[in-house]
Order: sequence, then C-alpha cells, then structure tokens
Amino acid sequence: MADFHVGHIIKQVFDEQGRTVNWFAKKMHCNRTNIYKIFEKQHLNSDTIQRASKALEPDFFYDISQVMNE
Repeated sequence: MADFHVGHIIKQVFDEQGRTVNWFAKKMHCNRTNIYKIFEKQHLNSDTIQRASKALEPDFFYDISQVMNE
C-alpha cells in the first residue's frame, strides 16, 4: 500500500471533473489552503475521505479497499 496516495487519487478525480478549488472547499466545509493540503497528503482521516467522497461522488473507501486487497 506504500504506492497508494489518497490525496493524489482525490486530486485526480477533482481534475477529471473540472471542479474549482473554491467549489471543493465549500463542499468540504474548509478553506482553499486545506484543499491543497488534502491533495498532498498520502494518508487522510476517515472523516475527510467521507466528505471528499460525498462531494466528488466516487467512493474513495472502495478505492482504498481495492488496493489493500491486491
């Protein structure tokens, strides 16, 4: 699981959807600076992953479990 970087996965989906940082910050109930920090973190707490999943719609927990089961 060392190669799995949750922040990068979230950023990839964010970019694919063409969202703005302002939009995502509003959905995540935080400021823009925190969004950039989320993108850079390899590990995130479950609350942050849940909020990102809700905002962007893919189930990031599913992605994590798939990598863990490889």
